[in-house]
Amino acid sequence: PPMDCWVYPEIIWETRPDFVVELGVMFGGATPFYASILDLVGHGEVIGIDVSLAKARPPQSKRIRYLEGSSTSEKMVEQVRGLTHGKRVLVIADSDHEKGHVLAEIRAYAPMVHVGGYFVAEDSLNDVMGYHPVPNEGPKAAAEEFLAGCDDFVPDRRWAERYLMTLNPNGFLLRVK
Repeated sequence: PPMDCWVYPEIIWETRPDFVVELGVMFGGATPFYASILDLVGHGEVIGIDVSLAKARPPQSKRIRYLEGSSTSEKMVEQVRGLTHGKRVLVIADSDHEKGHVLAEIRAYAPMVHVGGYFVAEDSLNDVMGYHPVPNEGPKAAAEEFLAGCDDFVPDRRWAERYLMTLNPNGFLLRVK
């Protein structure tokens, strides 16, 4: 919803990431959106990852870098870790919404997020509304399982609740240590 489009610029302005890592590009609509926010901030790059970039629009900005492959493959995780090492990182997961896949993404990319930064598990509303195919567990269940075993992150409800409606309830995970 438009409310989430208001939240991302605020998070980017507040956290000033060197990299926005977008897991799941599909058509590439969000990628230029994030790049345009980084243009306004005057800093940062979007790394867009998808198993296939065939449908994605070509990068329209020097701030966009696409990587094709599975977001959870060891090779991809290592490549992104090498690019982002020691940098400020915001991760936005919007690829396969099945719980196991999202949990694998959180476990792989959360360590790259700087203290004070975010990992966003998008579309956690699917779990709440029962939109996800059987089994009916997706991003929200993945985030909850991750948080149950990790005290480095907490759900930051101020973003999801900020404009009263979000597709990502309990999906804004703030790194606190």
